[in-house]
Amino acid sequence: MLENTLAKLGLSDKEAKVYIGALQLGSAPVQKIAEKAKINRPTTYLILENLSKKGLMTTHEQGKKTLFAAESPERLTLLLDKIEDELKEKKLELTEAMPDLKAIFNFAGNRPRVKYYEGLEGIMALNEEDVARTAPGATSYAFNNLDWLYDLAPEKATTNVFSRVKKKSAVKAIYTRKAGPVENATDPSLLREARFVPKEKFPFEATLSINPGKDVYIYNYNEPICGLLIEDPGISNAMKAIWDLAWEAAEKYN
Repeated sequence: MLENTLAKLGLSDKEAKVYIGALQLGSAPVQKIAEKAKINRPTTYLILENLSKKGLMTTHEQGKKTLFAAESPERLTLLLDKIEDELKEKKLELTEAMPDLKAIFNFAGNRPRVKYYEGLEGIMALNEEDVARTAPGATSYAFNNLDWLYDLAPEKATTNVFSRVKKKSAVKAIYTRKAGPVENATDPSLLREARFVPKEKFPFEATLSINPGKDVYIYNYNEPICGLLIEDPGISNAMKAIWDLAWEAAEKYN
């Protein structure tokens, strides 16, 4: 409807009705426009004044009567120009305020930042971010449930291995698997060192990836499938300490 189009240009619902009514009538007194727009006369008069201020209405005298006439619809482009000017002004104000806003954000930067990813596609996106955010030459540390990982996304797992190796980023992993240890789980050519732990004793369902001093990635393959990215040096270092303890304990199973 035309009223909806005019509303997007900044006119209220009643302003749109009055303007369209005036367009249809040509030059007319307030009472006629009010009847056409189906709005009471006092309100219509106030709206006509507002439209005049916006450059969309003109008045002239005919005898003792004041008649109102809508300006050409081409004048509506002035409203767009005004909106553009206001947006530019707001953008400039935001740009000027940005340093202060960032200073406040950085001051509170010691709080962990947490991102939530939902569904299989979500955790695949999280996995890509995990690989992308690992620095070239760095080592990440993981707890892996291979049954879930390779059942749900075997191709993705293989792709990420080669993406990681291309960056010369190593991984040390503690993994569990119902069928037992994987042959060549430790593979220097893939920059991978791994230790197996029996699933019946350590039935962890989720997969964790740790970048010490940076972040932790948690993948939950049970319903509801979801993932978490926790950006916090303290938490990642604490998880790395737990991983170190588990790594030493896992040696007896290998």
